[in-house]
Amino acid sequence: MPISTSRIKDVWPWLAEAQYAWVSVVVICVALATSLRQHTTESVIRLTGLVLQLLGIGTIIWGISETRALFGHPSFASKTKAWLSRFPLLRRNIVLAVGSATQ
Repeated sequence: MPISTSRIKDVWPWLAEAQYAWVSVVVICVALATSLRQHTTESVIRLTGLVLQLLGIGTIIWGISETRALFGHPSFASKTKAWLSRFPLLRRNIVLAVGSATQ
């Protein structure tokens, strides 16, 4: 079966469907290349691990926010803003009662 140019052009959209997998492969390769070099210090290995953990936590937060949006719930940022706006020491609701009395 000969390979035509149209079939080759169809490869790029097919590869693009797995864009998140490619990004994760690149991140892991960079982390391995950084930590497996000769004379790599312990601090570099620890920082590489920290970056990988932070990327993992960011991925989880992103997934949760997308799931919340699918179910029609407010985003984490809007809930945080609403919560901070209710901070008791910044609220300036001054209630002034005025009354008069006659005999």
